[in-house]
Amino acid sequence: MFDIGFPELVVILGIALLVFGPKKLPDLAKGLGKAIREFKNATEEVKESLRKETEDLQQEEKPVGQDSPPAIGLPESRDEPEEAAQEQTKIPEEAKQVPPEQTTPQERK
Repeated sequence: MFDIGFPELVVILGIALLVFGPKKLPDLAKGLGKAIREFKNATEEVKESLRKETEDLQQEEKPVGQDSPPAIGLPESRDEPEEAAQEQTKIPEEAKQVPPEQTTPQERK
């Protein structure tokens, strides 16, 4: 992660020992360990919340009819919706007849 090898680590620990002294060094190490642990826990919480959000978004993107309960009032069989759609798309006979003023002269003949 930081590309710190063993010699660099020994130098850093030696400087820390000189600066803080042998009595304060264990307390500093304990505090550093706590900080790293809290950072890892916070990172895991963020990962978990992102995972939950992506799962929620994926569930919302599913097409209607997959893993969802049927809506109230919808027919149960698959043939009934097709029949209902055909009935709704039927054009009444009156609507099929075009009034003479809307036809072209070629259609009137």
